[in-house]
Amino acid sequence: MDNIVAIVAAHNEEGTIRNTLHILKGFKKRGIIHNILVVNDGSTDGTLEDAHLADVKIISHQKQSGKRKVFSTGVRRAHEMGATTILMLDADIVEFSEKSAKEMIAAVRNPKKCLMATAQQYEPSVYNDFGAVDGRVTDPHSNAQRAINMQAMEPLLRGNKKWIDIIEKNTKKKWGLEYALDRLIPKNKKVFLRSASVTTRPAFRDQHKYEIERGGLRDLFFQQRKDRLYVDKVLDARQKLAWKKKKHRNSRIRNFLRLRK
Repeated sequence: MDNIVAIVAAHNEEGTIRNTLHILKGFKKRGIIHNILVVNDGSTDGTLEDAHLADVKIISHQKQSGKRKVFSTGVRRAHEMGATTILMLDADIVEFSEKSAKEMIAAVRNPKKCLMATAQQYEPSVYNDFGAVDGRVTDPHSNAQRAINMQAMEPLLRGNKKWIDIIEKNTKKKWGLEYALDRLIPKNKKVFLRSASVTTRPAFRDQHKYEIERGGLRDLFFQQRKDRLYVDKVLDARQKLAWKKKKHRNSRIRNFLRLRK
């Protein structure tokens, strides 16, 4: 029987986490997910209070430990809760459709076929003191919005040295958590879902300087969704170009080998 736990990683996400939890509570009410777990990573603002008001399960680090430790804490707690699948999400979600959530969960339902599904992440355009800042499509390797079958986490749960070194001890400091997961989970057991999308609030270093209204972000999201076909065309063109280069390289190798005979 499915037990889907949504894990929200949060550090100083006062205000923004409210919309994320509102969306997830709607999913829970409709039976798409079964539990919501907030991992509060030593927040010093009102993040913890917002989570308490949302009436969800919470586990807190006394001080900021980083996203890898948050992930490990969330996975271990979800395992204790009997999770079969986890949805690992950021705390600053602006838009996340029921259709996208269902697609992510369905992709990892059969662990023999797929263990991890990554959604397409968008960050809408915003305006700051210097003018317009264009929206962007987040690279899959740095995208945190993922559905993971708990069978994929067995090495971490049973103390596999490689997993512990990379995820908990952070020996590969040049790797982000998402890239580390891409390296640890077999290539044939993960999928990138361009049709499932999550829109998050753009990240700025100075959060107090750039106050972003949720309503404005929603309007920008709907505009960006209209441009989705253009984004897909760009990605398809890149893929075709890479295929042509590979084909041309293979052709040169074959010609070289033919001449040597």
